[in-house]
Amino acid sequence: MKKTGYRQLYTCLRATAVFAIILCLFKNSMAENQKIKLVWQRPVVPSQYSEAYMIMHGNKLYCNNSQLEIKTGKIKHTFRTENMVGSGIKIIGFGSGTIIFAAMNYFDEEEEIPGCEFFWHAFDLKTNRLLWTTTSAITGRFFNARTKTRPDAMLALCGDTALLVKGAKQEQLEALEVKTGKEIWLKHDIIVHDMFAENDRVYITTDDNKAIALSLLDGHLIWQVKLTGDRIEKISLGNKMIYIPCSRSENDESLLTALDKETGKQVWKKTFPKTSLFPAAVSDDMLYIAEQPVADFKPGNFLALNTADGQEKWKYEITADYNEHDFQPVITEDKVIIWSGDPEYMKKNGSSGDISMLCLNRYDGKLIWKYKPPEKEKYIYSRPIVYGKYIFFNDTEDIYCINAGVL
Repeated sequence: MKKTGYRQLYTCLRATAVFAIILCLFKNSMAENQKIKLVWQRPVVPSQYSEAYMIMHGNKLYCNNSQLEIKTGKIKHTFRTENMVGSGIKIIGFGSGTIIFAAMNYFDEEEEIPGCEFFWHAFDLKTNRLLWTTTSAITGRFFNARTKTRPDAMLALCGDTALLVKGAKQEQLEALEVKTGKEIWLKHDIIVHDMFAENDRVYITTDDNKAIALSLLDGHLIWQVKLTGDRIEKISLGNKMIYIPCSRSENDESLLTALDKETGKQVWKKTFPKTSLFPAAVSDDMLYIAEQPVADFKPGNFLALNTADGQEKWKYEITADYNEHDFQPVITEDKVIIWSGDPEYMKKNGSSGDISMLCLNRYDGKLIWKYKPPEKEKYIYSRPIVYGKYIFFNDTEDIYCINAGVL
């Protein structure tokens, strides 16, 4: 009787273990193949521009100089002025009931003196009336002779203040009243790489590898520090710190530096040998960032770090070599969304393969679902925009809206 009882117990435990393994495999399969519904797909607007600049404001979706219907993708309204033409139209942001665009007109390929011209346009969001416009001409074939990058229209908004980068070499920072376009203050000899305005300050990284904090009220210098590295990614702000990824080309090393927002003092620095870093996203006590090996065609990792000391909490294998345009994570309440290539394909073939959108649990890094865009051969340009159950993104030709369920 005892032997029979042991056999029955063994058989039961064995069946339970097999069932648990099958259930685990089934869950993983469901995560990778969960059906994400394509709600709509439409060409980039205006159709003559291959790159879409999308932004969400409240419950409204904007692309280039048009407002789109969220549920259908149809154009609801188009903002127009005489000078709102050129090589591209970029939505810069919103402030005090105002939407601001930049129209970029590059003429470096055709003109005797290379350069470009920017036109900024501010519209009232309630009446769609043009409030003000300003312009800036930039001379020289490249904004940055070292990185060979074209000039880009840069603006930061905070409350009633708009900050524009202007000047022939983009060496001026001008603060304007959002509603009127009137100048508040003007700062010279500061070539801005990236900037972010918050509360009463504007945080800036410069082309000569400095991090600077200025007063939003009058532009006076609060603190300034020299960064290690020769290439700087986008600034990420936390509650108490500012996080700046940098790289050093001399040894293919990347650094992630955390500075105190009040004083500019270094709190911690993390080194990533033979690795490129991408723009980070911060929420609560977690910082999310992608890393990719510089050579050897190996997969990289998506990392969750403790904001207080930079210690790793978890990592998820990805490839990020395909897109240096805006590989910045999107954080929802308990999830984080990123783009990634196929790590297994890279191990075998040395390239990313098909690009997918991944949704991970932001606390433990486990995969929740995976979505492959309809047109795999197209280049994905945008950081996903999340609105409720909808996610918006674009490639080189089209804008997409998918239904991902509860986010």
